[in-house]
Amino acid sequence: MKTLAFALLALTACVDDNPELGPEADRVEGIYRVDAHVMNQTSCATGGESVGDTHKFAFAKRVHLQGVTWLQIYSCASLEACRDAAAATQFEGVTEFDFALTDHIDHQLIGQGASTGYSDGAMCRSPEAWETTLELVGDALHISRAIRVGADYEAQAGYCTTELGSAAADDAPCSKRESLDAKFLERL
Repeated sequence: MKTLAFALLALTACVDDNPELGPEADRVEGIYRVDAHVMNQTSCATGGESVGDTHKFAFAKRVHLQGVTWLQIYSCASLEACRDAAAATQFEGVTEFDFALTDHIDHQLIGQGASTGYSDGAMCRSPEAWETTLELVGDALHISRAIRVGADYEAQAGYCTTELGSAAADDAPCSKRESLDAKFLERL
């Protein structure tokens, strides 16, 4: 499980028409039942092993923070937990998965991210960079994250950084894929 340590200021009274997100974000906001969450650890192909989450629900909510708007999807342990978390002005809690989407192309929402990797002292190991796509077809939500694992790199002043991790994974081919399928249950 991941503990979400940063507070998100979801100004629900101030929903804008973010041109980066497009109208697709309006259609996606809501609570979902997770039907499948799989990870292919050996290739970039779809499919793979079930992640085995105990969280069987998720909510999608537009988030505004420091002038940036994105659509965030968080896992929840129950329908009621999703309702409570989605209604909160600030979300801080335990998640098993989350996805962030910041732009759209055609009818897909997209997002990018990176990790620092992990430190073994002087080296940062297995940094990752990813592209996430979200499609909503009818009431079915499909999210796919293509993951590139980068080369190990030297820590900078003893620290692994997202910027260095992203740079280390920039030219790496996609080597893993995470996919999530969910069914719409209710609007926020």
